[in-house]
Amino acid sequence: MLPFRTYSAFLLCLLLSNSVHGAPHKKSLSLLLTQQDKLATLHPPTARAEAKRDIIFTLTALGLTHISLPKAQTLWQDAHTPNPIKIQAFKHWKQHASKHELDRCLRNFASNPRSLPSVLHPYISPYERGRGHFLRRGRHTTQAIRWLSKVSPQNTPDYEKSLFILGVIANIRQDQKQMLTYFRALLQRPRLTTPTQPIYKKLKRLTQHNLARAHYAAANQSPGDKYTHLRRAKVLYTSLMNQSHSADIASELAHVYLLSYEHKKAQALLKKTLTQYPHVLSLYVTAMYAFGLRHNTKERRVLLLQWKQNTQILHKELAHLQRQSSQARIPLHSLVTPSMTTPALFKKWLASIKKDRRLRVIQTRFQNVRAVLDLLHKHTSTYKRSPSYSALRRTLSIAQRQTRALYKKHLTYHIKKTQRTIKRLHHRLQTIHEQSLLQTIQQTHYRGVRLFNRNKLSRAHQAFNTCFAMASKDLQGKDLSKKTRASIEKYQLFSQYYRGWCDYNKGHYSRALQKWKWVFVRSYRNTKMYKKAFAESVAKDMLQAYTYRGSVKEVYRDFRKHLPKKKAFMLMKKLAKTYEMRGNYPKAMESYRWLLQKSDTIAETPYSRELIFFQRQLTKMVVHIHKAERGRKAFLALFRYLSPKHAWYKKWSGVPKVYTRAIKQIESLIVFQARVYGRKSHDKQAFATSTHIIKAYLSLKPKGSHTRTLHKQLGRVFLRLAQQKKRTDFRRAALFHAQKANDIRTLHAIKKLGKP
Repeated sequence: MLPFRTYSAFLLCLLLSNSVHGAPHKKSLSLLLTQQDKLATLHPPTARAEAKRDIIFTLTALGLTHISLPKAQTLWQDAHTPNPIKIQAFKHWKQHASKHELDRCLRNFASNPRSLPSVLHPYISPYERGRGHFLRRGRHTTQAIRWLSKVSPQNTPDYEKSLFILGVIANIRQDQKQMLTYFRALLQRPRLTTPTQPIYKKLKRLTQHNLARAHYAAANQSPGDKYTHLRRAKVLYTSLMNQSHSADIASELAHVYLLSYEHKKAQALLKKTLTQYPHVLSLYVTAMYAFGLRHNTKERRVLLLQWKQNTQILHKELAHLQRQSSQARIPLHSLVTPSMTTPALFKKWLASIKKDRRLRVIQTRFQNVRAVLDLLHKHTSTYKRSPSYSALRRTLSIAQRQTRALYKKHLTYHIKKTQRTIKRLHHRLQTIHEQSLLQTIQQTHYRGVRLFNRNKLSRAHQAFNTCFAMASKDLQGKDLSKKTRASIEKYQLFSQYYRGWCDYNKGHYSRALQKWKWVFVRSYRNTKMYKKAFAESVAKDMLQAYTYRGSVKEVYRDFRKHLPKKKAFMLMKKLAKTYEMRGNYPKAMESYRWLLQKSDTIAETPYSRELIFFQRQLTKMVVHIHKAERGRKAFLALFRYLSPKHAWYKKWSGVPKVYTRAIKQIESLIVFQARVYGRKSHDKQAFATSTHIIKAYLSLKPKGSHTRTLHKQLGRVFLRLAQQKKRTDFRRAALFHAQKANDIRTLHAIKKLGKP
């Protein structure tokens, strides 16, 4: 074995001898780069350090022409490397490193300056220092502004990049004025007015885009200069659209059109963009909002249909991709073919997957091991007999498995993320569509209410018909949310309710009753209490229609289907009372007779207690229609309730509140019938009936009766009749009752009348 110094010198001479015009031979350079690892297994640490130093000097002499980026990073991080080599390696690394690696280095340097050797600090420009602080964000933007402000205008393109980052920082700080100043100054730079290099073209496009966004935000914040900012934003967005038609820029330009009330332009632009980019899902949300502002229901339905078709295609592709990745042993990028409908989406996934640090480490190790195996294969005839060959093959297979596992893991994650995005966008689309539907129905309903309050019944009826038809059609859809469905149902009920009132005010009581029945049935079925309360109020309105048509049995039959017995019974009482107040005494009598019949069959306490009240009201109705003989029979039927043998008396005579109220009502009814029958001076039978009723009641001597008060009231009633009619029978009756009550006032009044 050759000594270490001799072997290293031999390699160096071989490398220089094979060079052409100072350029080293790739074969010799590859052998030299792999020599460090081989010598490390053959020599002690002292020899390894010498070998490392020799290789570093060799690389320096060769000008670092073919050095790899990891080797360059190792050189400027190694403490034993001389400063000139560190500086040269760092410059080489900055020139050839990727943007992601350079940004990570600058961010680490901004957070910890010791991450780089102090000898390299002067070789980091103010722009790079400012960019490092900017990448840290948060409170470090102040440091970024301090360093970026030091960049000289003559230093291009760093000065243009600094202006752009300063504008972005102003946007983060919500300083619209400062941001507009930076971006305008950047666009006025000579290299950006007529850009020739790709970096300036890209910078101009980004600046125009950010400046347009700034004008759009300023238009929202300052109403005074709204249209000035919108006009400038439209000019910038139009310029960007002329350069390259993009879905994102088209969506933002549509928002500018909508803010300036140019709805037709926004709709036309979105239709054109959707034909070019049918699979950009976020465009559907903007389009749905644009068409929803003018209540274009047809266009919104077409958009929803296109959305469903495209999402179904995307779901199929995701499932196909997932099956392929689980079955095949190939990475994700080989599964993405140009025939796929969403290649941009998969490119985005690949970019995010490749940013994974673990994947980069595995791929670097994979590439290094592959390179070593290739070198062994090319320069050693017996490479398969080498003891390190099997270990290298194992390392290579492990790296391949780990790469495939990471690709599969990231693929599954991004598929689920995309599915969640689709679900979220679908929810947003559906929400905009439902809000537009609900807003249209709401406006139509309130227009009808305003017309109804102005007593313009025909136009109000037409508006409520339109609202009811729209609500009924929208409720047939199965994709409405619960909240929107409940709101539309509410307006459907209210519009039908007002339609009934329009018919009622026009005199169409049957139509009104039919519509109110519909509202009553659908609102009372609901479990929510406020709808049940609305149903009961509708039932009260139905009673008014029933007073003009329909029998009593029909009323109870309609209510009993949906209401409990107690509430249906109470509504029947209100109906009878309504008939009584309107003077329709035959209908009132029919209602009270029906109530008496039903009260006997219902064993619940509230109804049996009301029996005597119903009989009293029935008797009062008979008195009202001036039928003396029927009145007498009705009073006798009423007095039977006060018999000790009657079931009502047995149950309620022990309840003072109920019994006392019944006695008072009966006595007031006796006084009322005396007044009514006494006015018929030509009908002697009426007076005889009244006298018979009073005697029948007094003969009962019911418990708790106020006989003296009754005599006093009857005496004054008959006294008034005697004064009006000048009849002796009235005078005698007044005298009899006044003596029984010992009413001195009535007795003096009778004496003034003189002898009969």
